[in-house]
Amino acid sequence: MALLSVAVFITFVVGANACAAEKAAKLIPARIAVVSRSTLDLPFWVAREQGFFREEGIDGEIILFRASLAVQAMIGGSVDFGTATGTALSAAVNGAYGSFMSLRAGVVDAVMLQIPATFLAQDEGFRKIAAGADYYRAVQGGLTATKTFLAEKPEVATKVIRATLRALRLLKNDKKYAIEALTKKNYVELGKERERFAERAYEAAMQGYSLTGVVDEKLQREMITVAAQRVKSLPQLAPERIFDFSFARKASEGLR
Repeated sequence: MALLSVAVFITFVVGANACAAEKAAKLIPARIAVVSRSTLDLPFWVAREQGFFREEGIDGEIILFRASLAVQAMIGGSVDFGTATGTALSAAVNGAYGSFMSLRAGVVDAVMLQIPATFLAQDEGFRKIAAGADYYRAVQGGLTATKTFLAEKPEVATKVIRATLRALRLLKNDKKYAIEALTKKNYVELGKERERFAERAYEAAMQGYSLTGVVDEKLQREMITVAAQRVKSLPQLAPERIFDFSFARKASEGLR
């Protein structure tokens, strides 16, 4: 399975209605399995809402999946892409708020929390001991696909990534729109206090987004090492056996 990292975006002018209608009939379907309503997957929702997928000739369908099932769905051909690129997303799907309730009740002494639960805990007086990002780097909110799909439909992968990069750049460059997307839309689960956490969630997300969709080889090797330890795999695969950023590089050409 090849892993593609996703990133930022930029808007461009839409063509005439007649041209748009003609293109609509020729849209290529692309089913994307997202595993959470978090800032990690926000760019995909934005790409669909802003018409970036459509402008790239893609009929993007976003489906909410459990992380464990998303991979199976890709292998089985039920979906084309998935965003389950790490255990942190799996934890989010299983419910960060349930862990917070255990902390509140004194059942556990410490927990790993996702946004916005981490903000809520600090606001209630719990102390932040450490942040995972300070000790561990990983691709989250990336895009995965099978090698078979990439070999058969490389242009679809490039178009989906380009649309997502455009969405990322929109979020990065237009804070007002991004805050509105966090508070007015149902793309990100911020609980009942959206207005309270929106700006903090935005600032945290912007620190992690990649505008190029590419990560360095050192990070790739670190992720492979951790994964190998988790499944007790003896040989360590070369990054090029797992990651393929050629699509991201091609998709980012011409984007500013």
